[in-house]
Amino acid sequence: MSTFVSKSILDELKPYVAIEALKVERDIMQYFRAIQRRFPIGLNRIDWSRIAKAKYRKVKEDEQIEGAIRNFLKDLFPQLHGEEWNERVIWLADRTDFALAMPLKLLFRESELLFRHDQHYYVFPEGMNWMLNLTFERDLYFTSSGETP
Repeated sequence: MSTFVSKSILDELKPYVAIEALKVERDIMQYFRAIQRRFPIGLNRIDWSRIAKAKYRKVKEDEQIEGAIRNFLKDLFPQLHGEEWNERVIWLADRTDFALAMPLKLLFRESELLFRHDQHYYVFPEGMNWMLNLTFERDLYFTSSGETP
């Protein structure tokens, strides 16, 4: 867990915290436990090989991660409009000491900041009916409810 990464992200997101558009969650273990209960785990991460209908995309070395994530989500959710953009999602990273709860539209807007550092990222709505995972190796995975074992 990196104090530098945590501090730099939180410093840049202060305006959203101030207007309560974003909530900082300090009990990150509740989310990691929820992931462990919901998904098969192998080598201390989600074992995507055991999720039959998982979507996958490799982010190329010369490709911007935030653009790849935005395009991946837009392809998966082409019908997103209005209220769907306000769905609260949890952003969780393995090198920070907090999680963030925010509307999906804010995640899109701040994706360059949120996915800037090399680490494992998890994004999911509070009901965990879908999961987006970006690995340190630049592998992007997605699954929705009913597709997990």
